[in-house]
Amino acid sequence: MARFRRYTPRRSPVADINITNLVDVTMVLLIIFIMVAPFSREGLEIELPKVKLAQRFGKQAIVLEMDQYGALALNGNPVDLESLPQKLREEKEAHKDWPVYFRADGRNTLQSAAEVKSAMMEAGIERYGELVEKKQ
Repeated sequence: MARFRRYTPRRSPVADINITNLVDVTMVLLIIFIMVAPFSREGLEIELPKVKLAQRFGKQAIVLEMDQYGALALNGNPVDLESLPQKLREEKEAHKDWPVYFRADGRNTLQSAAEVKSAMMEAGIERYGELVEKKQ
């Protein structure tokens, strides 16, 4: 006796894309970026002078940085000494109520710091804070 199979229509492949894995990977990457973002600060590599008492500053501030070689950065953006007064004026006009802080490397010369302070006075900024680290 010959056996006959019944004809059953075959299912065609489903054209849907399973995005569950894609969403999972995206969520993991998002969490990683959220965790790592606070540690990646832009700016200059600076070793601040260490003192007994140090003051904290808020997030909304104009920060002028100078590394040990005299390179300057204003809010993380490189700037040269000649254009510093104009850039400081523009920042101060844009953010009138923000305080101005000066971060200088402790290994810097007094001459370099004096030139930067002179540029700050030329920009009309007479009140500013100097950032230092607290001694352990």
